[in-house]
Order: sequence, then C-alpha cells, then structure tokens
Amino acid sequence: KVLAEAAESADLVVTTGGIGHGAYDVVKELLGPRGTGTSRFTHLALRPGGPQGAGHLAGGTPVVHLPGTPVGALVGYHLFVRQLLPGGAAMPRAVPLEDPAALVARSRRREGLVVLAGRFATTTRGAESVQLLPGRRLAPYGRADALVLGGAAAGTADQGRALVLAL
Repeated sequence: KVLAEAAESADLVVTTGGIGHGAYDVVKELLGPRGTGTSRFTHLALRPGGPQGAGHLAGGTPVVHLPGTPVGALVGYHLFVRQLLPGGAAMPRAVPLEDPAALVARSRRREGLVVLAGRFATTTRGAESVQLLPGRRLAPYGRADALVLGGAAAGTADQGRALVLAL
C-alpha cells in the first residue's frame, strides 16, 4: 500500500535494506522480476555498500534500492541518489592526501572501490588536503565532510592524491 501511494505522488522512491541474499530481503522479492516492479539488483565491487538496485514502480516512478547497513546506505546515497536530485550532482576530484599510506593500507586487499570517511584540511602552506578519519562504522561519517574513494578502481593513492567527493 505504501509503495502504491508513493508511485502516485513521488518523483523518486528510495528504499534501504531488503536487497541482499538473506531470508528477510523482501524488497528484492516484492519489486524484482518475480514481483510487481521492474527493479534489477546487483552486487557492485564497492565497500561499503555493494548491494544496489534500481527500477520503476507500477506507473513508472523510478526507485533506487540502497543497502540496509547505515554506512552502505549513506555511501550509496552520495554516489548514486544525490546525483539524481536537483542541485545534488557532484563530481569527485583529486585532492592531496595527508597520509597516502593510510589509504593504501585501508584499501589494499579490496577489489573495486573502497569509500572511507574524510575531512578536508588546509596544509601549513595553505593548500587543500584531505585526511582519513579513523574507524569503519557510522561515527566517522558523522564527522566527515568528504568521501574518500580508494581501492584498485580509484587508483590515485600511489600518486599522493585521492578522488574525493565533497559532502
């Protein structure tokens, strides 16, 4: 009933959770190929936030499905949903890292893209840089003003820079 109402009145519907491989992943069942929607689901080479999906509700309203973990949903929102909203588009840009070795160490054994919490800083010479915030749970993202993109898919840490998405 809630989704039917959303399909009539919303420009975009965003769901969180229920899209993985577990017994309680009901969104996938409800809106996937065997359900009432056109949603497709995949697991991206992305940490955190690998499970993602998108499609349309009955009537054509677009729907984006984000993971159920808080950090995965936050990352998915900023990488995929925010870009769809008026004034929300932001492109990652290369920014010098305060500690390039930290990004390499924290994303070394990960395939694809690793997204970490960061904060913009100013060097003693007045140049912009970014520092990684410690921790992998939700708290660092609450203090973050940037998402730092690392891992094999980002490929810039070895040059002392990281792709950064401002929040």
